[in-house]
Amino acid sequence: MASEVDICNLALSHIGASATISSLTEQSEEAFHCNLLYADARDTLLRTFPWGFATRHVALSDVGTPPGNWLYRYQYPNDCLYAREILQTNTVPGASDPIPFTVALSDTLDSKVILTDQVTATLVYTFQATNTLVFEPMFTNALAWKLASEVAMPLVRDEKRMQTAYEMHLQVLSEAKTYNANESHEDRNREAGWITGRS
Repeated sequence: MASEVDICNLALSHIGASATISSLTEQSEEAFHCNLLYADARDTLLRTFPWGFATRHVALSDVGTPPGNWLYRYQYPNDCLYAREILQTNTVPGASDPIPFTVALSDTLDSKVILTDQVTATLVYTFQATNTLVFEPMFTNALAWKLASEVAMPLVRDEKRMQTAYEMHLQVLSEAKTYNANESHEDRNREAGWITGRS
């Protein structure tokens, strides 16, 4: 499996950079820009899709009386990048509609909370996966192309290479999403309005 440095070097090769790196903290322009942009590129890509390798199910902790007309207020997981849905535990036929919830700020304005009417709620979310050993190869490839599109201008100052890298990123990302979706057998034949507020 590719390491962070491997992914960065793949990105550098995609734009025809003149050098590779051996560490994200080495004293080189390539390392500086890769180190600056890698984590944000990774997290942005993780948010785009419910990747199987980055999905967690966590029973939420109640944090007290919610505002408005909501019945429950839960703690937002510290490693959550994207809250996707409250797990449906009702097995009654036809009861497969998404459970309404919304993300809000806590009273202290320094953290997030989840508001919902669901008792004993379990959240399905994308967590901040940093271990490259769990990345799927096609995700790794999409990440390398995304990073390439972001380091192209500061390193090779070539808008055409940047555009080509971004177009390749979109193509590979589409393939990666299809592959990941095909690996799952969970029924998702419902509207993808997982993060919903009240109308």
